[in-house]
Amino acid sequence: MGMRTLAVAERKLSRSEFLQFSREIKQARRMVKNREERMREIYASMERGLTILGATGVEDQLQEGVPETLQMLSAAGIRVWMITGDKVETAVNVAISCGLVTSATNQLFATNYISVEEVLNRMAELEYVSFILCLVTDEAGDNTTLIIDGDTLAIAFEHCPLLLRKVSMQAYRVVCCRMGPLQKSQV
Repeated sequence: MGMRTLAVAERKLSRSEFLQFSREIKQARRMVKNREERMREIYASMERGLTILGATGVEDQLQEGVPETLQMLSAAGIRVWMITGDKVETAVNVAISCGLVTSATNQLFATNYISVEEVLNRMAELEYVSFILCLVTDEAGDNTTLIIDGDTLAIAFEHCPLLLRKVSMQAYRVVCCRMGPLQKSQV
């Protein structure tokens, strides 16, 4: 499947630097708006000037029985959503390895869109494409997977939630990638 890597690094902090960091993190955790973005900024500022101590690599494998379980869920007519923090390519590879996506799957991508206009246009295109796929195949969407990233999903949630719902319900499976913890809970 691949390797999960972990870099180990350190940075010496003065007491005042640590207290400032701690105070900012506590404030960010209490934020209602832009919490995830603010926390990313704070962590990014702390993760500068690090000294690399080492790195590890662990083989990343699917748990036993995942493909068979997903196949049974699909056979029972249950729609499956895969939600991950992985980048798009990794998420698609995982979806393929567990049988969620096959070479015959119609993959509908909604990734790398950063403006409201782009997301609205793409979601409208996908609604049309998935409608046409339902008309020209006997599967009524059974062989369609929507692949959407966290940035695109965030904009769609805010600016076209009904269209997002319609497109995701027309697809039989959904792969959400580059998702943060807050987005995972929202989905």
